[in-house]
Amino acid sequence: MGSKKNIYLEEDCTGHRLVLSDGEVPPYLRPTLYQHLIAYNYCKDYAAGKDILDVGCGTGYGSNLLAETARSVTAVDLSETGIAIARDTYHKPNLTFMIMDASDLSSFKDKTFDLVYSSQCIEHVVEYERFVSEVIRVLKDDGVFIVTTPNADLYVPGVVPFHYKEFTAEELKTLLNKFFRDVHMYGVFGDENVMKIQGGLFKFGRLLTKVDFLNLRNMLPKGLYIYFYQRLLKLAKLGLFKRDTSLAGSITTDNFRISDKDVKRSLDLLGVCRK
Repeated sequence: MGSKKNIYLEEDCTGHRLVLSDGEVPPYLRPTLYQHLIAYNYCKDYAAGKDILDVGCGTGYGSNLLAETARSVTAVDLSETGIAIARDTYHKPNLTFMIMDASDLSSFKDKTFDLVYSSQCIEHVVEYERFVSEVIRVLKDDGVFIVTTPNADLYVPGVVPFHYKEFTAEELKTLLNKFFRDVHMYGVFGDENVMKIQGGLFKFGRLLTKVDFLNLRNMLPKGLYIYFYQRLLKLAKLGLFKRDTSLAGSITTDNFRISDKDVKRSLDLLGVCRK
């Protein structure tokens, strides 16, 4: 996946970004990594020979994957830290990283890209409608937009401090239908082992909202809530996976599938939109 022999997955100071570097993948983070990569692998089939824009690329490991088959990949993210890591880690002649706000793609001309892909980004964007309008502007007339985001029908909403808008399947499809002539909704599903792990994290979300029944977290300064959220989540993950390290450590993309059946029960939503 990268230019280095070994891959290590960690979380940066936000507790939310995935960073790949040397070493082993900690078991408690493997499910998150491969849940993201199954969607990138799906998108890779669309990317062959195409000019791709990857919006919200993070530290670039997925952009690097797309560049294996694409004619070109331009990967953008608002985080200077994430882009610096991506530029330092992944080097391909057809791969470019840029610092950019997802809701302002004005650096690109109309009808520039064959495919725009956005993984786990739209939920972080305040002006998400403007973001989608920018996507359709930079797409060629026969272009495709593929977007993934956590499924609010399944997760406990309002817990993650980094999210501005969490979408249900119906909400995401309604938004995309405003801009695209054809929208098909899929879901990213985990097998029994994945759901055993995810079940523990869902309990963490429900416990947090139960303890904070007065919704005090929304009254705290955001930085303070992020501080407590980061530490509680990491403790929950470490505690959960310590009980069954071998289970989390065995997770790969083979434990996930993408289907258009029963999308409301999926872990992540995946929309395929045609201009």
